[in-house]
Amino acid sequence: MNTPRIWQRFGPMALFLSSLFLATSSLLAQSSTGPDQASAAKPAAEAKPYPGYTLYSIGTVAYLCDMNKEVVHTWEVAEGSVKTTPYLLADGSVLFPLNKGGFTFRPGGAHASGTFQRVSWDGELLWDFSFYGEDFTPSYDLEPMPNGNVLLCAGFEDRRRPGKLYEIEPRGETGGEVVWECDVSAQLGDEVNGYINSVSYNPDTDQVLVNIQTPGHTLAIFDHSTAEAELVYYWDEGFNGRIHGGAWVTDKYPGTDIPIPGADPELMRVGNLLTVSNGDNEVVEIDPGSNAKVLAIGFEFSDHQGSVQRLPNGNTLVVSGYSTSINEVDDSGAVIWSMETAGKIARAYRYGLEHPGVARLKKAMLKKD
Repeated sequence: MNTPRIWQRFGPMALFLSSLFLATSSLLAQSSTGPDQASAAKPAAEAKPYPGYTLYSIGTVAYLCDMNKEVVHTWEVAEGSVKTTPYLLADGSVLFPLNKGGFTFRPGGAHASGTFQRVSWDGELLWDFSFYGEDFTPSYDLEPMPNGNVLLCAGFEDRRRPGKLYEIEPRGETGGEVVWECDVSAQLGDEVNGYINSVSYNPDTDQVLVNIQTPGHTLAIFDHSTAEAELVYYWDEGFNGRIHGGAWVTDKYPGTDIPIPGADPELMRVGNLLTVSNGDNEVVEIDPGSNAKVLAIGFEFSDHQGSVQRLPNGNTLVVSGYSTSINEVDDSGAVIWSMETAGKIARAYRYGLEHPGVARLKKAMLKKD
């Protein structure tokens, strides 16, 4: 499929998006193969890691580690297996996608979930919600939202197709209601096959980004502000093999609309898209405003999984997928910080020192002092 000019197709929406990304795009008048690496990379002597706490999961446990690579807190689920990755929320709880069984339909891919739990800082089970049916089951990723809802992706009977997105509003301790949905398969048409393996929400534009797995290997953006959930952009050029971990570059804390103190929007290139290109062994960055690939960071990825997160200082946190290594790299690919985990992980995310979810840690440190 040739990449269309979605800007022309969607008229006013296109103009809005174009103006939104114009400032960032003008700073990145680069070739489609990437920026001048010499100018993009920070000198090693100046390169510093972004301080914060790194969250990942092994088995039934989510681990939070400090910059000294020490575990400072854990959350645990009582049963089931954690799928892909948990997410830290602003109240210090963690949201887990789980496979506890019970579903009869297995979607494409190996990470069917169907159960979603929120566990408090103190280990209390706050929400235990199951969501699946005879012809669909959620899989791979989820995304917490600033309004407290949760975005899920689900595969359906035709396993070749991407499936749907659902926004779930939690109700009580075990309930949830669908308040928005997007039929990704219908929006992309019959030519795009492959399941969704990543979901990312942008609070600034009220848009949802998804990764479509091979053979479609597509990044697609949908308008979350209306019930129609229209496709506003997609990119499907230059990928060989699987892609994972698609994410917006944003200067807000993950899952919130809270600005990150000290974030540098220019260094971060806010509004761009990131993804793991497993087959190309690259972190790929796309600027939707200029409809161009603006950066490719060489990195050895596994054939499955992996994650990328642009940090507030312009560096990128990378997990190669099913590995024991978490790395923070600069735009040249130089490793600025790394740590080894006790077991294999699929993804990891960094939360800054001022993130409200780690307030309990700050209070404990003050008491020690």
